[in-house]
Amino acid sequence: MIKTRFILPNINNIFLVLSIIFLPFISFVDFRPPIRPSEILFGFFLAIYILSLLMGLIKYQKSLNIFIGFFILNFIFYLYGLFNVDDQFFDISYQFYGFMKLSLLCICLLFFYFSLRLFNLKQLVNFWVIGFIIFFTIHFFIYFFEERLLYKRAGLFFEGNIAGLYYFISFMIFNIYRKHFSSHKLFVVIFYLALVGIYFSHSTMAFITLSIYFFLNFKDKFILKNFIFLFIILIINFKFIINKFPFLVTDAKLYGFSFTNRLKTINESLDIFKDNIFFGSGFSSFGFVRDSYIQSEIKYNFLASVNNVFFKTLSDVGLIGFLISCIFFWFIIFYDMGKKKFRLFIYILPILFYLNAFPTLYVPFIWVSLAIFKLLVKNSDNY
Repeated sequence: MIKTRFILPNINNIFLVLSIIFLPFISFVDFRPPIRPSEILFGFFLAIYILSLLMGLIKYQKSLNIFIGFFILNFIFYLYGLFNVDDQFFDISYQFYGFMKLSLLCICLLFFYFSLRLFNLKQLVNFWVIGFIIFFTIHFFIYFFEERLLYKRAGLFFEGNIAGLYYFISFMIFNIYRKHFSSHKLFVVIFYLALVGIYFSHSTMAFITLSIYFFLNFKDKFILKNFIFLFIILIINFKFIINKFPFLVTDAKLYGFSFTNRLKTINESLDIFKDNIFFGSGFSSFGFVRDSYIQSEIKYNFLASVNNVFFKTLSDVGLIGFLISCIFFWFIIFYDMGKKKFRLFIYILPILFYLNAFPTLYVPFIWVSLAIFKLLVKNSDNY
């Protein structure tokens, strides 16, 4: 029993470490697994964690109650969606899809919780670095040997915008950690690799956010020296950025109408919100209810998404759910930060800005990065 008390939790931590390392592995070329490697590994971690609780090997942490409460709240919005959604024309039922998204929300929040509780800053950054190097190496070969632009951009992320956010977050982590916690040359090298990764993604929002980050840190000598490097990347990627804006090109075939489509889905989410101001249409229900708001005789009947986390949340859970979500996220992220709240907010502000062109908040690597940023600020005494 004594051996079990020590061995089982240690084995369990290995599953959590591997799940963090595998965070970038979301899909493969021509194949998008329904359950990703990091989620499978995290599932093993949770199973052993619950078993350890039942066996009395570890104590239940009361701080988990707020996460359970938030999950129950969203479960209520999911139940509301069951009565509000007509899914008879779809290949997937809302009952299954909504619960799947609810489970993913739970996984993301628990990733954040356990990353903070079980690891220190250096460990978390090291896990992130290992995953980054593996993923970037694979993406490098995909970019130069894959002919299809979608897969060139996405690497193992299925979509270039998601890859862009991962590389941008990595860029921020490496830059902050390099400046204040480590002078190791490795962090200078991967700093540049993250910039190259942003170029690979051809994500307009990644370039906009990166430019804002450079502007906010113009006093940083290292950033200033590398401004020319950023400028070169922007120039050689300019054709991909310009073709995202339909009003700047004359031939509709030249662009993928992503800019127009984003505005369209945002307007549709606002229409849904206006009809369901307080409680929304149901947790993760936008793709199912949007057909009723499309001004066309042709209905799409596929699960479209709002490429804006804030408008999607308003549409799905209404004003009440949106306000409760904001309070919850503020509390778990900024709790116990004291006077350092503002610095942490500045660090994650670019991510919040990026979410204006991002489909979902339920991506595990976002939550592990928030844990890293919180530890970066907590461990900083001299800046």
